[in-house]
Amino acid sequence: MKKTLASLLLLLASIPHMMSAADADPWNTAFSLLDEDLRLQGENPKNTCLSPLSLQLALGMVNEGAKGKTRSELNSIMPSGNNAMMQMLLDGKCSQLISANSIWINSSFAKSMKKKFVKQNLKHFGAEVQSKPFGAETVAAINNWCNENTNGKIPAIIDRLTDDDKMVLVNTLYFKARWINTFSKSATQPRTFYNSNGSKTDAMTMEMTASFKYRETEMFQAVELPFESDFSDGENPVATSRFELLVILPKQETGLLEVLDSLKSGKFSLTDSYKRVHLRLPRFRCEYGTSLIPHLQAMGVSRCFTPAAQFKGISRTKLLISEVMQKTFISVDEDGAEAAAATAVSMRIGAARPRPEQPIEMYVDRPFIYVITESLTGTPVFVGAITNL
Repeated sequence: MKKTLASLLLLLASIPHMMSAADADPWNTAFSLLDEDLRLQGENPKNTCLSPLSLQLALGMVNEGAKGKTRSELNSIMPSGNNAMMQMLLDGKCSQLISANSIWINSSFAKSMKKKFVKQNLKHFGAEVQSKPFGAETVAAINNWCNENTNGKIPAIIDRLTDDDKMVLVNTLYFKARWINTFSKSATQPRTFYNSNGSKTDAMTMEMTASFKYRETEMFQAVELPFESDFSDGENPVATSRFELLVILPKQETGLLEVLDSLKSGKFSLTDSYKRVHLRLPRFRCEYGTSLIPHLQAMGVSRCFTPAAQFKGISRTKLLISEVMQKTFISVDEDGAEAAAATAVSMRIGAARPRPEQPIEMYVDRPFIYVITESLTGTPVFVGAITNL
């Protein structure tokens, strides 16, 4: 009998764990995603927030059942070395980054699922599993679960489900941390921000002079703001910061896309060079959502979106990915940062600090790039650009 095309909705509501190992550079993936997003938006892009890790983990869950060339393509954007981060999240050792995972199976499809696929996701992602008829009640249940596990920052990730949808995998991540050096609220004041559309805005801008990891090239200035760490190994707290906010400011004559082209060429690093920096950084908040299929196709991942997709490890029914949707949230202010992300994949059948010195001036008064990173594994968690305030 000729196989028919069925559908499966795989949903990831944020960020958490791990996927199959590969040699892809996570920084290249992060900057490539942002580069493609800005290019797709055209001349006057909106403020952007993406989670490369959320995308990689969502596709990593799918990849548990991928075979052949489909698996090879997915592996090409899957960075290796995330075991430490996965273990940290599964062990719940860090309250700054919290994740949860669940698998929702359409009860009409449950018998067609391969048990090994479910077991692998239980083992690698710590997922809870539920089987329900797909309809309005299950949509509400999934969205409520997502809302609760992102502290209300991603209140809904799907709009509808029908019996044609066969499975939803949901992974949530919620991040919140304080700066090691908080900004004084009394120093915050309106300052001119030059938007990408040519207009000017009086943006509430924070200000601080302190020693930061710093790098400057002909194309940009970059500074890394560390968050407090509450991560512990057994009973001993980790002394160094686990997470940082990296701010990359293009020089006046350089655009965001030019900088991203240079950053994609190799792993980004500020090294351990500390400089005294007089920093002005606008407070910002961004909620964003977009389909990531064009981004993935531009990065060489295409087979999984066609009838040639190979997902025999999920079901005997022939499946393909029909949508990859991501929603994100980030807020940065004087105290620290808060962020969350959700990625939905729909499938259908077919060192010592220097003495005080004259500070370097870094005034973030024009479009800039930001990255929230996990330092011990070198993982970019969120990446985005602020273009208009």
